[in-house]
Amino acid sequence: MNNFKYKSFDNFVLRVPLLSLNYIQSIFVNKNTSDKDLKKIFESSKIQEAIFLASPVLHSQLLKWLNNELSKTKDIERLKESLTKYLLRMGSRCTPFGLFAGYGLGKIGDKNKIELDDDQKYYAHLRLDMNYLCALAIDLSKIKEIKEQVKFSPNSSIYKSGDKLRYVEYRYNNSKRNHFVIAVEDSEYLQQVLNASKGGAKIKDLANLLVDDEISFDEAKSFIEELIDSQLLISELEPSVTGTEFLNQIIGILKPLKNIDDIIDLLQEFENDIVNIRNKAIGMSADIYKKIIEKLSNLESKYDIKYLFQTDLVISAKELKLNSDISNDVLKGIELMNKLTPKRANENLLKFKEAFYGRYEEREVPLLQALDVESGVGYIQNTDNGDLNPLVDDIALPVGKLQNDYNIKWNKLQSLLLKKYNETLSKGLSEIEITDEDVKDFNADWDDLPSTFNAMVGIISSSGIDEKPIIKFSSVGGSSAANLLGRFCHSSSDLYSYVNRITETEKDIFQNSVLAEIVHLPESRTGNILLRPQLRDFEISYLAKSSVSKENQISIKDIVVSVKNGKKIVLSSKSLNKEIIPRLSNAHNFSFNALPVYQFLCDLQTQDLRAGVGFNWGGLSNEYGYLPRVKYKNIILSEAIWNIKKEEFKKVIKARDDANIEKEVKLWKMEHSLPDYVLLADGDNELLFHLNNMLCIKTLLSLVKKRSRFQLKEFLFKPEDAIVKRRTDSFINQVIFSFYKSQNQSKTDK
Repeated sequence: MNNFKYKSFDNFVLRVPLLSLNYIQSIFVNKNTSDKDLKKIFESSKIQEAIFLASPVLHSQLLKWLNNELSKTKDIERLKESLTKYLLRMGSRCTPFGLFAGYGLGKIGDKNKIELDDDQKYYAHLRLDMNYLCALAIDLSKIKEIKEQVKFSPNSSIYKSGDKLRYVEYRYNNSKRNHFVIAVEDSEYLQQVLNASKGGAKIKDLANLLVDDEISFDEAKSFIEELIDSQLLISELEPSVTGTEFLNQIIGILKPLKNIDDIIDLLQEFENDIVNIRNKAIGMSADIYKKIIEKLSNLESKYDIKYLFQTDLVISAKELKLNSDISNDVLKGIELMNKLTPKRANENLLKFKEAFYGRYEEREVPLLQALDVESGVGYIQNTDNGDLNPLVDDIALPVGKLQNDYNIKWNKLQSLLLKKYNETLSKGLSEIEITDEDVKDFNADWDDLPSTFNAMVGIISSSGIDEKPIIKFSSVGGSSAANLLGRFCHSSSDLYSYVNRITETEKDIFQNSVLAEIVHLPESRTGNILLRPQLRDFEISYLAKSSVSKENQISIKDIVVSVKNGKKIVLSSKSLNKEIIPRLSNAHNFSFNALPVYQFLCDLQTQDLRAGVGFNWGGLSNEYGYLPRVKYKNIILSEAIWNIKKEEFKKVIKARDDANIEKEVKLWKMEHSLPDYVLLADGDNELLFHLNNMLCIKTLLSLVKKRSRFQLKEFLFKPEDAIVKRRTDSFINQVIFSFYKSQNQSKTDK
């Protein structure tokens, strides 16, 4: 296996939870965890800070409980279940979330050695939540002294349709950003204003353009303000999701303005307070944050306390190295999954391609015209005007969708899995082993994978089969290896440099095209995962502000689309006279209820490519209550899975006291041959539970009692086998390896 068309970058990203696995297991190892012991745990300053940043309301209830100010048993039990969920997450889930889990940049070399520093050396990168900053920017732009001094430019979504101009405006409803397509009459005056404001212009300057014998300055100014209120003109305080962090951008815009020193001083004070917190060890009192909250009231912008702070945890390690043999084994696992993953065309792009070619053939058409539902062919027009995209922890890949796909066609992979499944159960074995002989007739296609991509794995043990570490795959794919890493670049200069190496590698691969970052803000809170530094030379901005120089900003109106030979959709820039390849360097789940232009650009990232490869049970995934572990050499492709139906769990749900709950859980465990430790799986969200501990059991019950079915997975990590250590403590892990297409491949490969 030396003929791979991909090579590994020389770094990796390690993700670990805040708390060690030993610590979590010690809390729940016995049948009961007493209130006294639980309170002692939550007296920890670092755990309290983590709880506050995740949920200030829960933190408030926690303090009341610690001070014996809660009296109702029901309230206390509900609180303990919530605290238990958070505590389990802090020790068993690696996905970064506040202070619950963090990440660090490691080096691939000649040895396996990961030794964490004490968490007092960790770094918490705090910033104000984009939900608040977007609201603040809107409120600031309405202040008379600011409004008259900042510059305005045309809405990036404006395009001509007949004798009208169409554009997208947004309105906030409970901090949600809803988008609406608006049509207005075109006019000479409107065009004059739009042309004059392309580079940004102040209200008075735009108004003066219209003043003549018939139009007074006040009338002209009222017209300009009407364009601003209608969002045909957008303030330079418009949110941005690339470049410096948004609060710094706001301060930078306001600093040159006159007569607003008090506002600038207050904003600068916020920034200084935040920097001071970043420079301190984790475990600070919530009072530090509450002082910032008190100051926010001076700006009179509404806020929701639970959406006020955003934190990323950067870990520190004495050593953070992995042997190149592990990345090579990961590539071998990818080769196997490459063989097992069928090609699946993007139906959205296929339909667009057919409709476009049927109407325009190979003509180049302005993008906005082509996507217009009336004058063009449209693109996945939604019936819902809202664009309320959920936050996601990690990248959404087709592999994940396959797990619950009921309509997968029967193929030779399904036949192989069914054969292996029956053999394994008939022999009373607990795992399926796939061999090279099993897949000798399966072909690996490296030409339809992206130019760079990530593999997220867990290193289950430091040594296993033939002394090789045992590796568990989580996901493989992404339109770019920058996707999972982009949002963390503000918090780590080392990680930022690494991601820049990734984007520079992609630039070398696509020498004859322009790689352009998609800059769009669908909804305020989504900005927390969209926010990243400038990662590419060119940007396509759509309803958000670009961070690159004007000459490198590709306007939506500058883009034309065509379909070459009826096969390939091509985007081109008229001004650059080059093909554009869009890129979204973050992990946003863009396909959920997105605006057509945004989804089209994002879908194009993986045109004619498989966005990911992986193992899945396909049509068998919901046929059986139990699916055994699946492995290939030292690689675990899938842990054991239990699909639990409500009727199989109803006796546990109906049990009313602890004794009966314990009894029914034991019977249920025996019936399904469940281990003591299991993961409750909700998509890629997995939470650890110990089925011999009453607090864990009750917390699990609270989560599943209203479901018709739920899924459990085996928990593979064991403290004694862990590769990530801090002295005698062991941590579970996720490792992100990034791969790139070798330079001897075609420059046109994607």
